Amino acid sequence: MTKIYKRPFLEIMTFQFVIDSLIMIFSIWVICKYIIFSGTLVDYAAWIALGILSPGILAVWYSIIGKYFYIILHPDRIVVQNFFLPFFRVSRNYREINKVRFWMPTPTQWGIESIEIAKVGKKRGGLFLGIFMVNPNDYHEIVSALESKGVKVDVFKNLSHREYREVHKKIRRGEL
Repeated sequence: MTKIYKRPFLEIMTFQFVIDSLIMIFSIWVICKYIIFSGTLVDYAAWIALGILSPGILAVWYSIIGKYFYIILHPDRIVVQNFFLPFFRVSRNYREINKVRFWMPTPTQWGIESIEIAKVGKKRGGLFLGIFMVNPNDYHEIVSALESKGVKVDVFKNLSHREYREVHKKIRRGEL
């Protein structure tokens, strides 16, 4: 049976969400008005400027949109899907997962709860995906469901920066 762990949209409406939305709208407006639709993309210098600015703009956009993921547990796989961009998802079968790490919160990331899924044969997972859309009361249920499927789960809560660095070093060395 498929279980979706997602909180209602109105629960995430915070001051930080409003600020993030304004940053997104402002950056899109600046790019469209001053770079794309201004007619300045007629010479090579403008194309080079757009090429230089694009990675920074994409990083800002990912740092905003990358926080709003939720978790779907299927009988055979886990899916971590973005709320705003549903096509942006990570899906893994339980048998190809080495370990799932929950960081509550991650000290060096956004300061919100994150998930890291490590595949078999890898020491580390891929991206840290912010699971801000998951209700914090559901974490215990998610962990127990994953452990019942045979997945190893680590939960790191309220680590200081020093503790996070030590845990991160152990993960890189393959000790955790």
